[in-house]
Amino acid sequence: MSVPTFSVLIGLGSFIAGLLGSLTGLGGGVIMIPLLTLVFGVDMHYAMGASLVSVIATSSGSAAAYVREGYSDEKYCDRGLWKCRLSPLSHSVCTRRSGC
Repeated sequence: MSVPTFSVLIGLGSFIAGLLGSLTGLGGGVIMIPLLTLVFGVDMHYAMGASLVSVIATSSGSAAAYVREGYSDEKYCDRGLWKCRLSPLSHSVCTRRSGC
């Protein structure tokens, strides 16, 4: 399969996953990860990573919009931010030590 064809098919699959995800209230990753692994033969770890990147991008954009509109309490966000930074670090250390 050529790269342009693959890109068009992934784009169509992403559009359909977003549409179905928004209609059902599920995230698009519920549809995209099986689509990538079963239909396109992408390794499961890469498919989950692609889903995670899209979730982070969407969440960051939403958070910026909420802060800009004044819907979020920035003092509360600052207090919880260190937990968000500490959690991935601790998970990566535990994963590294456990040998996974």
